[in-house]
Amino acid sequence: MVNPGEECDDGNADNLDGCDNGCRIEANFRCESVPRSDVKPVDGVAPSLISQCTCPGILSPVLGCLVA
Repeated sequence: MVNPGEECDDGNADNLDGCDNGCRIEANFRCESVPRSDVKPVDGVAPSLISQCTCPGILSPVLGCLVA
């Protein structure tokens, strides 16, 4: 779940996946909050969210998201 001070939270501390280890959106990525698929929804409780990031350009495993 994205907390105050975080731009994104994808549930890990990996870089080059759109959301870096400091919970900042990496260059050229687009991230959105989506409901977590591993948490069962409960009526009356706010859904647990996670960031899903995509690269609209070319994804390099070394350089990250490159604009085409």
